[in-house]
Amino acid sequence: MTIIAKRALAAGALLISLTTGCSMLGKKASTGGGGGGAASGIGDTMADAPVYHRGDSFKFTAPCRASGYAKFDIPTDEPVKITLTGTGPEGAGINPAYLKASGGAVDGQMKGDIEVAGGPIVFDVTGQEGGSFLQITETVPCKGVEVSVTVE
Repeated sequence: MTIIAKRALAAGALLISLTTGCSMLGKKASTGGGGGGAASGIGDTMADAPVYHRGDSFKFTAPCRASGYAKFDIPTDEPVKITLTGTGPEGAGINPAYLKASGGAVDGQMKGDIEVAGGPIVFDVTGQEGGSFLQITETVPCKGVEVSVTVE
């Protein structure tokens, strides 16, 4: 094999390594289990949100500068209580919302920025036609808030 062929082969291998590594940028690591056998407590979009049922509980790290989603399989108009408990350093907060399948917030269910030191955040809501979703992001500056969710 000539020197030129060896260099071309090495350059090709380097290019493949770089493109494979770049394709993993922005991917979230698994952060624990949840209902429905989900690999992660929340999904990056509503379409890939793990599905939870009444009686389930799950945990995850709140996404920073991005939203995470969980879907709830609750019959339309059936009451449900979803409780979020966050833990983090002083001043840490989350911004949760309870959404319809269309992506819009259920009336009055965008909680805004809430410090986790203030205690649990409770959504007393009803199941939505086509599915109900929790959308959550961490309040900036991000401090690594851990969130626990129970569905009653």
